[in-house]
Amino acid sequence: MIDDLSDAYLDLLVPWDLPTDLTLSDHEKAMVINALTQLLNTIQQQKIDAESMAQPDFASSIIFIEQAISKLGKGHQSTPDIPKEKIALKQSEITDYDRYFNIQHVESDTPAICIVRSLLFTYWQFLYLCQQNPNLDPNHVTQQTQGFEAIAHLLIRTFNLNNPEF
Repeated sequence: MIDDLSDAYLDLLVPWDLPTDLTLSDHEKAMVINALTQLLNTIQQQKIDAESMAQPDFASSIIFIEQAISKLGKGHQSTPDIPKEKIALKQSEITDYDRYFNIQHVESDTPAICIVRSLLFTYWQFLYLCQQNPNLDPNHVTQQTQGFEAIAHLLIRTFNLNNPEF
């Protein structure tokens, strides 16, 4: 599980590896469907808590998302050397930026896994922030949650996942 936020990095695909069209293997499909289902179920529970005026159970949601991240894994990825012809920045500038924002640019043979893991990881960070700051404006929390839900549905369409659970 994710024990320490300071050691956690958000893995982002290098820009030239971002797919415009992607066909998943059956194994990848099953993993992505499982992860997105867990994400959407967690979001749904947060919505139910908000509608019933109950205090959201961020701790349980964090655990559910950690489990989804753990089950999904990282796929096959590596840290690339950024070719000068691909981007106008120097490698040292990219490294400084990445370190500052706790991100790591990666190349991956399983881009769908990397993208979904990044979404889960970002939602996990959001839940952690909500848990640590109970005075956040509930409207802003709701809007951000709606954004995560919209991205999940966008990925479902992008990956052509026709699952009855969605």
